[in-house]
Amino acid sequence: MSAPANAAPPADPLEYLKSISGTTTLSGQHNKEPLSDPTRWTQKIHDITGDHPGLWAGDFL
Repeated sequence: MSAPANAAPPADPLEYLKSISGTTTLSGQHNKEPLSDPTRWTQKIHDITGDHPGLWAGDFL
């Protein structure tokens, strides 16, 4: 069984990903511009679903 969405991040992310392989799906969000609000799109996902994406990506130029 995987950890709930609000659980603390695992100590070793790579081991965590290996442990859920084939049993769980993580979603991710790439946070693009504006640089003044780098979590805008992650927050939008949270506003719609009530959960945060499991993976965060960003481009800091």
